[in-house]
Amino acid sequence: MNTIEYELSPKEHIRFRLKAIFFEKQNILFFIVLLILGALYAIQTSRRVYAPFIALIPVLWFFGTYFFLKYRIKKRDPVFPPRTKLEYDSEKIKFESDKIKMQMSWSCLYKFAEYSEFLAVSFSYYPAFIPKRAFTPEQLEEFKNLLKQNSPPKSFWPY
Repeated sequence: MNTIEYELSPKEHIRFRLKAIFFEKQNILFFIVLLILGALYAIQTSRRVYAPFIALIPVLWFFGTYFFLKYRIKKRDPVFPPRTKLEYDSEKIKFESDKIKMQMSWSCLYKFAEYSEFLAVSFSYYPAFIPKRAFTPEQLEEFKNLLKQNSPPKSFWPY
């Protein structure tokens, strides 16, 4: 069983989560649809004053998410543990922090995504953000192979 320990600062939690939220296809689609609706509303109506506000909804949502995350991290929400111990082998994965202990088989993997600085691994609604710096190059390659082998079909992914 491989063991990795890592620590995420509040800034890293916010940066990783916002990057993951922003690059999800459904959120990009949400932004584009609202911008188009704002433009159509401006063209079709005599009340062009409201059109910029419709286009600003995605921007306000993004900043609202940022401040909500900052608040939850400040309040030490268990979803954002500062220090995490990760153990994995070919059959199961285990996350352990001071507030959360979670062990699952790889078959429970919901989705994962790879970013430049981290891996987002989700077994439920909230993904775990694992910084690549916590792995050696061999461990990282092995972990990514386990994710690929046990991930659901690509059509199932929202990424």
